[in-house]
Amino acid sequence: MEQKESAILFQYYIDNDILPTYASFSTYEQVSRYEQSRYNLMQKLKLNMRTFKGAKIIEFGPDTGENGLIFTKWGGDVLFVEPNFKSHAYIQSNFHKFSFSNHTLKIEKNTLQGFSTTDGFDIVVAEGFLHTIKPHSVWLEKFFDLLVPGGIAIFSYAEEIGSLWDILHKVIYRYAVEKKNENPLNVARQLFQKKWDYIPHTRSFNSWFHDNILNPCLTAQSLIKGEKLLAEAMEFDLSLFSSWPIYEDSTHIMWHKKYESDNDWLTRTKNHIIRSKLSYLFGESCFYTGSLDEANNLSSLCSELIRLLDMQIEHIDTKNFEAIKNILNSIKQILINDKDFYCSNFEGIKLKIDMLYQIFLFLNADNFSNLCHFINNDINFLSTWGMPNHYMVLQKKNLF
Repeated sequence: MEQKESAILFQYYIDNDILPTYASFSTYEQVSRYEQSRYNLMQKLKLNMRTFKGAKIIEFGPDTGENGLIFTKWGGDVLFVEPNFKSHAYIQSNFHKFSFSNHTLKIEKNTLQGFSTTDGFDIVVAEGFLHTIKPHSVWLEKFFDLLVPGGIAIFSYAEEIGSLWDILHKVIYRYAVEKKNENPLNVARQLFQKKWDYIPHTRSFNSWFHDNILNPCLTAQSLIKGEKLLAEAMEFDLSLFSSWPIYEDSTHIMWHKKYESDNDWLTRTKNHIIRSKLSYLFGESCFYTGSLDEANNLSSLCSELIRLLDMQIEHIDTKNFEAIKNILNSIKQILINDKDFYCSNFEGIKLKIDMLYQIFLFLNADNFSNLCHFINNDINFLSTWGMPNHYMVLQKKNLF
């Protein structure tokens, strides 16, 4: 039962012939651009290329292996663990096509849960699927077992509040397919192709459509709260090395020789994450500096908004729309009336709330044509994706 979502996701990819992250590299220039994007991510995570040189790396769920290709280029010795056998040929093709045939390519057909070895690794990588494995202790324990002391786990997960826009896309799509008797992919293109074209990407619209809009495992129940995940990680002697967005409270100052207990650090960091919830929601700085009680209230409002949206994914029920609009109004009023915010774009964030409100007015009025026109022309909708994917680097504690 605990592994049901993970099994569903894997079978969903197999049944629908999906390679969710396939970048279709054909030139060295494409590989170089992708390498630059990975380098930029690693810089945000305070990791440099020397981290990977000579490192023994295991990557779970690599799909077609583009990330592992870059790790190999940086000098890593990578073991790919990928349950979808179809992906293996693409990994092999990339390695041969881009002159890595002198490296011993190691691929195992297995899942993270099913994989077992007595070997230790310097780096464990798992991106894009961990939210489907419950409880989190399954993969946290796996990280601990596989890592050598001082080793790191690099992973991403679907964060609860930052995923609002992904959930909203699913709701809009559900409404549209209930209204229009057309090919589902064509409906999605009418709704989101223009928004998709606003951002740089290496995969196709079709891949995104299947991996996000239709994905049965992207629900409110699968989303993860960063503050809870950190507490669970500490139970396995895994400490935060870095994250993106940044979870550490960079404003905290103390003498460098002063000892801070794990519990004190965790409390401080969890509070910083809770104060950052609106930043995750809007994908830009909107940090709450007021009372912790009010920060928790804002966090609860955001969680309730996600829950109510999620209820619309299977079938649109306008009875919940009034509650959704009330929450949006509450958040906006807190922003307007409470000066305890650091916002990089205060007016822009208010416009985004108005945009969300307008979408639910169209949905409530059952006005498909106006909704479709609005989401294809409103710059706030087109440019807003939130912060759904959070990255974290956990380090296994050294044994002194």
